[in-house]
Amino acid sequence: MNRRATLLLLTDGRFPSGHHAHSGGVEVAVRRGTLRTLEDLGRFLVGRVHTTGRVEAAFAAAVVQRSRDGEVPWLELDVEASARMPSPAQRETSRRLGRQLVRTARRVWASPLLEAAAE
Repeated sequence: MNRRATLLLLTDGRFPSGHHAHSGGVEVAVRRGTLRTLEDLGRFLVGRVHTTGRVEAAFAAAVVQRSRDGEVPWLELDVEASARMPSPAQRETSRRLGRQLVRTARRVWASPLLEAAAE
């Protein structure tokens, strides 16, 4: 399978770990009436990139850096990431989606890093 097809598979909404599963709060913003137009959506998404996006990028970078240095301290990073998610429901959803994505990725790519993440 080529690289583009693999990435599309991992993000397909029909796939169990497809990234449709978590909207980042769009539905809540629509229900509250704070997101009504495409311009509102644009501002919402820019806000997500500058807040949540930066935090998630920092954790991804930490995993990449630590994996180059040897074993990744998954539990330590999980504790740090959890401290930045105030909602227990959000933490559980994040972990469930992460487990689904790791399970899928392990079937697509052979990687000691993915095996360690699964443990």
